[in-house]
Amino acid sequence: MKGKKERTTPEQRNFNTAYFSPNPTGGMPYGMSQNIVEVCIRGQVRRLDINESLKVKHRKSDVKDFPRLPIPSSLPKPQFMIKQSYNKNIAPKRAASYFRYIEKSAEDLDQEIEYDMDEEDYAWLDIMNERRQEKSHSKVPCEVFEQLMDRFEKESYFESQTSGSAYDPLIDEDAVCCICMDGECSNSNVILFCDMCNLAVHQDCYGVPFIPEGQWHCRRCLNSPSKPVDCVLCPSKAGAFKQTDCNRWVHVLCALWVPEVHFANPVFLEPIDSIREIPSAR
Repeated sequence: MKGKKERTTPEQRNFNTAYFSPNPTGGMPYGMSQNIVEVCIRGQVRRLDINESLKVKHRKSDVKDFPRLPIPSSLPKPQFMIKQSYNKNIAPKRAASYFRYIEKSAEDLDQEIEYDMDEEDYAWLDIMNERRQEKSHSKVPCEVFEQLMDRFEKESYFESQTSGSAYDPLIDEDAVCCICMDGECSNSNVILFCDMCNLAVHQDCYGVPFIPEGQWHCRRCLNSPSKPVDCVLCPSKAGAFKQTDCNRWVHVLCALWVPEVHFANPVFLEPIDSIREIPSAR
């Protein structure tokens, strides 16, 4: 038995077509698509008109009666208790004198040992002690070595001050590191100057963990003082160089910027390896 069909407006027919068609956005006007929301119900996507009212049904078993808290008739009052046996701690008396720093005199500084041995000192002392043992002489302990070196340095300084031949090297206060281009330095990361080419580098930037005694030369002046060197990665002939594992030369700055290049020793930043892994097209 056939029933009567309800008359629908063109807008409703367009909406029903967009709702049930496999490609609803194709025939839906832009204004109508702004009023449609998609909801996923039991794994199926439903489209609802935001202008239509929805009836929410729930089961009685889902509704729980939560206990209601009693409403206080008045605000709570603070409670306190006085403790009779409480004794207040008496502050200690102020000292009659204060601690103050007293600088050491020249005699005390002269007796204090300020020299500290480094790795080169330990290696040299081991070689000298082996030679002394061959000649049946006693070993020189590290404490005696530090005391002798401290005395030599102080006597040399006092002699230069009294004779007027003190040598004050010219230090450029505006010098910057040629690797990081920064002029700031600290006690553990000073700027070193090459005594031959006057190259300025930080200890951490060039891989010098210990400040050397006496003169210091960069790797280019130490290994190739008379022959100019060329960087494998750039045409510049100036700057801080380090050798590679194949006896070639590379700027430290170039090695830092090329991702394929690495340092075999991250402390001393040498030798530079993985040059062969750079693509030839680059």
